[in-house]
Amino acid sequence: MPYIVGIAGGTGSGKSTLAERMITGFTGQALLIRHDNYYRDQAYRSMEERVIQNYDHPEAFEDALLIAHLSALRGGRSVLGPLYDFATHTRSPKQQLLEPRDLIVM
Repeated sequence: MPYIVGIAGGTGSGKSTLAERMITGFTGQALLIRHDNYYRDQAYRSMEERVIQNYDHPEAFEDALLIAHLSALRGGRSVLGPLYDFATHTRSPKQQLLEPRDLIVM
C-alpha cells in the first residue's frame, strides 16, 4: 500500500517546489499529483467571468474526483487524471495517465 503525502499552504508558499524536491530521490517510485489540475472546468463561463473567479475557494476544486483517483491509485489501479489549462481557465481535453507508485505526493 502506498504512502500518500499531502502538502498544504497558501498560494505562493512553495508547495510545488517542496513536492518536486521530495520526489527526486524516489525515481520511478513516486507520483506527483498537482491539486491545481483538479480545478473545476470553467468552459461554461465567459472569459471575463473566469478571470474573476476565486480559485482559492474550496469549491473551485473537484475534490470528489481527486479522492476517487487517490482511492484507485491506493488500490493499485491507474487512472486518467485531468490537466488544467491556466491560459483559458478550463480543463484541457488531454488527460494524464497516473499510475500507482509507492509514494504519492500531492
